[in-house]
Amino acid sequence: MSPDDKAELIRIRTSRYLEAGTEEVWVVYPETRELHQFRLADSGETVRIYKGDEPIDVDALFPGLTLRNSEIFQLPPWAEAQLKSE
Repeated sequence: MSPDDKAELIRIRTSRYLEAGTEEVWVVYPETRELHQFRLADSGETVRIYKGDEPIDVDALFPGLTLRNSEIFQLPPWAEAQLKSE
């Protein structure tokens, strides 16, 4: 999400991507450090919200990969150093 993004527009885009065959759509909220994972299931569209250090369910697309929500927001060392020098 960018600061100028509107929630309703993101929801429309997410639905369109899923209807077109995309298996998952992730919407990342940097300010709240949340990841919203959308999937199309037999029962309709589902959303899972990840916060904190929760493990993200990526097994359907990346079997064997372990990824935590907190890792999405972790900057690499070079970026941390750059922020500290500004």
